[in-house]
Amino acid sequence: MQHKRARLEYTGGHVRYGYRVAGDGVSLVPDDAEQEVISAALEYRAEGLSLRRTAERLEQRGFVTRRGRRFSAKAVRTLVKQSENT
Repeated sequence: MQHKRARLEYTGGHVRYGYRVAGDGVSLVPDDAEQEVISAALEYRAEGLSLRRTAERLEQRGFVTRRGRRFSAKAVRTLVKQSENT
């Protein structure tokens, strides 16, 4: 499984934010809109903003989660951690 994840292949279940399953049903491809959200969150965190303030900034820019909800501090933390592990 780790080998497939490292090669950005779909392993089943939830696809992490920033990616989508490709048409082949195996590969994961970046989702440009979600990648923009991740980049913005990383930028705000690099500026020293708190998780909560970062979530507020994302909301101000009109970014929402896949479910159409606003980002929480917890969701921002998850985005940042996942991007660090990529």
